[in-house]
Amino acid sequence: MTTAADLTAGIALRCHDPSKLELTDASYLILVNQAVDDLTAEQIVTPLAEDESLTLAANVWDYTVPADFAYIKELRQESAAGSTKYPNVIHPSLWRLTIETTTTAVIKFDENEFTPTAGLHLKVIGQKRVAQLAGVAVAEPGLESFIRERAIGYAADILAGGVSELSAWRRGLTQESWARSALILQRVPREYRPLPDSKRVPGR
Repeated sequence: MTTAADLTAGIALRCHDPSKLELTDASYLILVNQAVDDLTAEQIVTPLAEDESLTLAANVWDYTVPADFAYIKELRQESAAGSTKYPNVIHPSLWRLTIETTTTAVIKFDENEFTPTAGLHLKVIGQKRVAQLAGVAVAEPGLESFIRERAIGYAADILAGGVSELSAWRRGLTQESWARSALILQRVPREYRPLPDSKRVPGR
């Protein structure tokens, strides 16, 4: 597992700034999270995750989308209250994702076709945005190399000012790391891409 601290230390070392005298630890972390933002811009998400925190209530058709979910592939309904079994897939035509009167994304069920059964839990199956990092937070497995190489590219570009041999080497490192990160991005497995039958959560 690679933490944010591991990434910043490795990036500083690759840029010949092992003691972080030219850029602070906080600056290296900003660049790490800029690389994470690049993943979001490229529509890279986490593999499928599940959430069972939502409970249906009688005559309630709107439910807040669980935190961090950017795409929802499937909703399943509990077979009986407390059973923790979810054999019943709710047909996609019975629900949609929307933002109505606030900035909160909600799952909105069809009031004419779907009847909420109070006490039953919902299982939300979908994909989340890659989380930004701090301290001991662990980078998304499988994406550490991209984050490292892209952040090295950003850091080396900042550190390449001047006409010294080290500055020239850092300019080369910027180009090499950027190209390497682009190649890694092309090879990201399909599981990190939004599934074609998923619904995008608005605003995320």
